[in-house]
Amino acid sequence: MATRVPPSNVWEAQVPPAVSLPQPSHPHPPRAHTAHAHAQPLQPLYPQQVLHIPGPPPLQTPHMSLFSARPPSGTPVKLFADKSDKEMYEDMSAVFSLLTATERLENIWARRGAIAQHDYEQQCEKLIQQFRVLRTSTEKSIPNLDKFIAEYDCKASKARPRLKAGVPATVAIVTSTPKDLGKFVMRCTSLFHYCISCIEMNQRAVNVLLPDLTSLMKTLARVPALGSNFEFAAKIRTWVEKLNAMPANDDLTEQDAAQLKLDLDTGYAEFESAYND
Repeated sequence: MATRVPPSNVWEAQVPPAVSLPQPSHPHPPRAHTAHAHAQPLQPLYPQQVLHIPGPPPLQTPHMSLFSARPPSGTPVKLFADKSDKEMYEDMSAVFSLLTATERLENIWARRGAIAQHDYEQQCEKLIQQFRVLRTSTEKSIPNLDKFIAEYDCKASKARPRLKAGVPATVAIVTSTPKDLGKFVMRCTSLFHYCISCIEMNQRAVNVLLPDLTSLMKTLARVPALGSNFEFAAKIRTWVEKLNAMPANDDLTEQDAAQLKLDLDTGYAEFESAYND
């Protein structure tokens, strides 16, 4: 009896032999040429038209966008259009700076000791002189100083009355000694006569009367014999404030000049009476 040998691989014994399929003569037959291979492209039914849509209008201000109300950072902004506007803004800034400086000086002086009296008087008189010059050149741009202070929120509660008075705050402080009393009395007498003579010679200009009236007011304040009952002190202060508010090239009217001469005559008589007593 013959011995049957088992196959080495069971699957090989069970897989039937491969069947060979017939191969096509052309594995990838060429694509047949159709009748539309060289046909012309289709023409549109309607002719094409190019539409021109207008864009946004050009900006009037350079470096500005439609969604921004201010120029970008670094863009210069002009506050004036011509030379006259430039001078107006410069004068306004000078007046504002002068008011601020005077306010600061008055605050320092009010502390009594922060600044010496001589230094205070020197700086205050300098600011007052500058204020007079600026008021002459800023009559059109700043017709009302109080309105200018309120509009631009200038802190000038002490500076405004000081510049209006036209004299430092130390004028009302008596600092003379008995040794200097004779000098101040002679000075007051000569100033009284000089101011009265100017009016009699029809010298009514502000720049002529104001310096001597201011000196007379300062000198009278240094005579302790007059005291607080000297009525002419209030009158001359009123005249100094009035002339200080006027332009330097203006003249007093005949009525004002006559009233000033009358006040000077009565003031000199009162001065002699107080000193002799």
